[in-house]
Amino acid sequence: MAKSLKERRLAEFVDRVSEMGQFCNMLETDEKPIMVVWGESGIGKSTFLARMEHECAQRKLRKAEMVCKETGSTDYMAIMRKIRDDVGVDYFKAFTDLINFFTDPDYHPKIELNINIQGSISILDSGKIEESSTGDIAGIVIKDNMLITPRSDIAIPEAERMARLTDRFIEGLRSSAVSGQVIIFFDAVEKLAPDTEKWLWGEFLDAVRDGKLSGVKFVLCGQKQPGLDRDWRFFVSEAELQPLGLEHIETYLSNRGIEETMRANIAEFLYATTKGKISKIAESVDAFLLLKEKKKGANE
Repeated sequence: MAKSLKERRLAEFVDRVSEMGQFCNMLETDEKPIMVVWGESGIGKSTFLARMEHECAQRKLRKAEMVCKETGSTDYMAIMRKIRDDVGVDYFKAFTDLINFFTDPDYHPKIELNINIQGSISILDSGKIEESSTGDIAGIVIKDNMLITPRSDIAIPEAERMARLTDRFIEGLRSSAVSGQVIIFFDAVEKLAPDTEKWLWGEFLDAVRDGKLSGVKFVLCGQKQPGLDRDWRFFVSEAELQPLGLEHIETYLSNRGIEETMRANIAEFLYATTKGKISKIAESVDAFLLLKEKKKGANE
């Protein structure tokens, strides 16, 4: 059976000892609950991410993974929905109830929701959520209708809608962490739209800094180092991935099944031509192994 992409990445994983140490320290302490990993394209971020996720599996820690995309589909609601589905929907019934209310004109909330209405009932000239109570929601099944466009019959500012949804989402995430740590991975964060990135740091991750999300750890992978101020650096561990050195390329060749007698020469050649960039090393080794396989077939 063919190996999955993540299985292949794990089998080929080399180096990153220092960075894995940082990650394990984050799991074992509460000093810095956010880790930012960055490096140029092809440097091995996805492989390192697979190794960190494998570490979570070995420790039996729950995780969620968000792969950011440039299509605009990775907005704040999509992020919260993906994390909810990965962690467990039962923790987020109040959040799902509210997001259905905000997007579906025909939806009737199953959890108490108090709204002050000014103007027409069918089309609000002004609407504001004063307070809401999740109450006892045990046994209630709430399915997300997966609508994304705000309903037009209630006039609630987007900033307030975002704040309310985020608050309920954080409540659910906090309750999920009571039974054990939750690790949330973001990949390709450089693809986030500016407003979503602002929400990520200003609303979501800020709950970690404010102490509202104990037991939840974050890893953000991207191509650029974030511009963090002094206050954020107290909570964030940073790791820049560097190109592989000569000895690590030899280890990689060993993992790929290259004969020991050939590794040193091939490693020197790859180091000189790829500058230690793992994606280029992998492509070259793929081509070398394919050529060997063809020659072997021709000689049989």
